Amino acid sequence: MREAQLTHPAVRPRSSTLLGVSIGTLSYFVLYLVAIDSWMTHRSLSAGRGVELNPLMDWLYVHGGVLVFLGFKLTLTVLCLIWINQRAPHPHARLAVLIALSIYLPIAGIHIVGLYS
Repeated sequence: MREAQLTHPAVRPRSSTLLGVSIGTLSYFVLYLVAIDSWMTHRSLSAGRGVELNPLMDWLYVHGGVLVFLGFKLTLTVLCLIWINQRAPHPHARLAVLIALSIYLPIAGIHIVGLYS
């Protein structure tokens, strides 16, 4: 009887992986993508070749400077990723990582393509 209870779907531990990769590893990858986005945005803004599309981040960049811009963006990302990692087995945590990846993979790709054009 005890074995049957452990294999019941409601009792079985939830997975902390997404597409076979741990949420922690994916969180580090999201942080890496955000760092690429932040640094490349700074480079394009300082060269006068780009614009920051997020109005809040644009205001921080203009009025606070580069360190405030980078610090705020990376700190907020780290806090969100800590929150996600604490809830890794929950389906919404996995969804949050998937959403972050679907946003920042194309953004990092656009920045990288912009380097070579």
